[in-house]
Amino acid sequence: MKEVACLVPMSWDFIPVCFMYSWINMMEYARDNYRLIFVSVRSPYMDSMRDLIVTESRKYKPDYLLWLDVDQSYPPDTPERLMKHVDEGRLVVGGVTPIRHTGQPMIYDFIPDEEHKFLYRTKNNHLHGIQKVGGMGMGGIMVHPRVYDEFLEYPFFQMPYESGYGRRAGEDAVFFKSCQKAGINVWCDYDLLYKHMATIETGIRWDKPEVH
Repeated sequence: MKEVACLVPMSWDFIPVCFMYSWINMMEYARDNYRLIFVSVRSPYMDSMRDLIVTESRKYKPDYLLWLDVDQSYPPDTPERLMKHVDEGRLVVGGVTPIRHTGQPMIYDFIPDEEHKFLYRTKNNHLHGIQKVGGMGMGGIMVHPRVYDEFLEYPFFQMPYESGYGRRAGEDAVFFKSCQKAGINVWCDYDLLYKHMATIETGIRWDKPEVH
């Protein structure tokens, strides 16, 4: 039976219910077909935490690596659909994550001759099937173990400060850029849709209009 190591960064002290339900549903869907292994470590630093999880996953010698974020939820057949793409020769492939507060697809292309700068795709976002992209959200991304063992150098995830960017580059963008430099194509299944949770504090709304 093939094994999928699910790599789950967790800096929170809890797992949201929506993620838990989607995880249970993925486990039930996988029953008797393939094995899902939950791999996680705790750290406040996302880049080093992802590197540690990759290292921890090696002890299981999995056939596939699947990044999952706890602030997202996934269709039950997510691993199976991504495994099919990897079996067809794609080393890095994921689905579509919406930006948390806008719903816009988190799919982008890197700006030529720039290090980690990118632009979100605002056209042709109604495509279907498997499409080549620059990068996506890191949740729901399946990576063949060879990517870390043979193609990329450690550390795989970093958050360098971009002077012209005005902030630190995200560790996910750095990973996808490293794939590009190593000649690894990144793919997105436009028909595999994820959900992104938005958790905010609610304050008193004094100006709420009265209903008559």
